[in-house]
Amino acid sequence: MLAHIASHLPDEINRYYEPFIGGGACFFRFAPPTATLGDANPELVHCWTMVRDRPDELIEALRVHVYEKDYYYS
Repeated sequence: MLAHIASHLPDEINRYYEPFIGGGACFFRFAPPTATLGDANPELVHCWTMVRDRPDELIEALRVHVYEKDYYYS
């Protein structure tokens, strides 16, 4: 769907507003120099805030998780 969305927008975007960031696909696709991102889900906003402001702490916190199927489903 990203290609379809992109086909309806200009090649260059200088200012970007995203009311529902979700996974951020459009934001990362267009990589605007200035953006305002939001979402109705406060947990998702917190997650993206951590990615933006404290990526090293986030990576360290995620190291405790085991990346395997049984762990995921437990």
